[in-house]
Amino acid sequence: MSFQLYTPGRSMPDLSDLIAKDPAITDNLIGKMITIDPATGLAIEATAASTELGFCVSDNGEDIQVVADAEAIYKGNADAPFAAINRNTEVDLVINSGVQEIDLGASTTDVFKVLSTKKAGTIGDTTDVLVRINKLIAV
Repeated sequence: MSFQLYTPGRSMPDLSDLIAKDPAITDNLIGKMITIDPATGLAIEATAASTELGFCVSDNGEDIQVVADAEAIYKGNADAPFAAINRNTEVDLVINSGVQEIDLGASTTDVFKVLSTKKAGTIGDTTDVLVRINKLIAV
């Protein structure tokens, strides 16, 4: 799992209706950021070039569901050690060795917004960075 929904003290966010998944994708997408292929309208795993994201919470092989809440918070790993300067910044998604990560050093697609709080990440660590999806897919 690349990302986790971070919900301490919050209720489960609203979910989308079922979204058709590209049949060429045989991997389970739960816990991954997804996007909609503009050519087919089908859900696919997001890449570094994706400009809108959704977080997959269910995958039955044919359809998926994503979180439909712009205020939802996600916990993921970063590609570089977290620094205080990363708080409240817009950053990208990156794929490293087939794993989706938060690209703290890039601001091209700006699909994530790092939280502004001290809990946004541990200084010097690459794990458990807290973000919101900055550019949510239309669901």
